[in-house]
Amino acid sequence: MNRLLGAAAILIAATAAATAGDFKPLEGRSIELGGLNGVAYYTVADGGYDVVATLVGAEGSPVRVSTRLADGQSLTLMVPESVGSAPQAVDIRRDGTTVLIAPSTVAMN
Repeated sequence: MNRLLGAAAILIAATAAATAGDFKPLEGRSIELGGLNGVAYYTVADGGYDVVATLVGAEGSPVRVSTRLADGQSLTLMVPESVGSAPQAVDIRRDGTTVLIAPSTVAMN
């Protein structure tokens, strides 16, 4: 079942637009972080927007992250690099009725 979910996430990611920017509810956007690939989408719910991101590596099990974003909130997904290097990261941010995905500007010490 996990492999099926991972394959579905990769298929959706391959067919979704790979550009940063805003997108509509249930419209998947691809995410690439280091050796992980996946997709993010959201739905509109009472009290916020439910965001779901699924990432999978070539040999691993998929990982799914979900959260409800209120206006002005964001979620940052990070993949560590080697010691002393900044992680690769992407922000998923809600701004009013818009949800945006963009490379993260979070600085890690």
